[in-house]
Amino acid sequence: MSEEVAEGGTNKILLLETDAAGRAACAAALSRAGFEVQAAADANEARHLLLKHEWSLVILDLESAEADGETIHDEIRESPLRWVPLIGLSRLRPAISDPQSQKEAWLGRPFELEQLVRLSSTLIERDRLYRKIATVDPTTGALSHRAAREALAEEIIRAERSYHPVAVAVLNIDLFDSINHTHGHRVGDQVMSELVWLFKARMRRTDRIGRFGGGQFLVVLPETKVEGALQALENRRAEYEELVFSGRSGDFHVTLSVGAASYPDDAEAPGELVDRALDALARARRAGGNRVEIFQQLV
Repeated sequence: MSEEVAEGGTNKILLLETDAAGRAACAAALSRAGFEVQAAADANEARHLLLKHEWSLVILDLESAEADGETIHDEIRESPLRWVPLIGLSRLRPAISDPQSQKEAWLGRPFELEQLVRLSSTLIERDRLYRKIATVDPTTGALSHRAAREALAEEIIRAERSYHPVAVAVLNIDLFDSINHTHGHRVGDQVMSELVWLFKARMRRTDRIGRFGGGQFLVVLPETKVEGALQALENRRAEYEELVFSGRSGDFHVTLSVGAASYPDDAEAPGELVDRALDALARARRAGGNRVEIFQQLV
């Protein structure tokens, strides 16, 4: 089993290969290496599968008309899934192949199955390391701002297909600038890190928390309506308020203001959904902070 599979759990690979024998052989070799493989026989099946999972790698048949691999490639690169590593299979090097790309590789036919396994492992491991650097906020361990936005966009795509709601919340640490000024940025970093730790400890595996800016964080809750998220957010707010921090002038407590909204009831586009959550947050702060508010449509 490859090292990265052993370390990070099963990696999912989408294999688009029109030749039945080749498809079965490639899928079997990758499965033996520890990957979870789903195979598609044509472009339409691949499009269907692309929206169903979070893929670690996509392998595309670039020669067959039924596969329409180059079109699938372009569709992926123009979608929220554009970060997915790709391997192209063809006898001739395709026009889309970029030798300098860290996200794409070409494997010329015919090839040994072990070549495919090694190349798949290399791209997945490289992508894992890159994403760890690029998607994680080094101060708090939360997702970076960009990664949190992308996570929300991906959840909206899934929700559109499955007809599930998505709740979004913006967390604001009350008086965060004052905390930094009074106790120093090291204590301010601890205040943020403890908030992220608290949410991660209580969140489902599918939930996400990311840095939004300053003392603000974005929380994405798939398959959750805002009314359902309200009690969980209120519980986290109350738990956070009970934490004790030590600063220059002694121990102190920190409070949290939260604004929340949900797809599709409050908005359908990711950016608009965040704006609705920010509207609710503004109302919470105007009311004195240390509270959770949900977006309310004006009649």
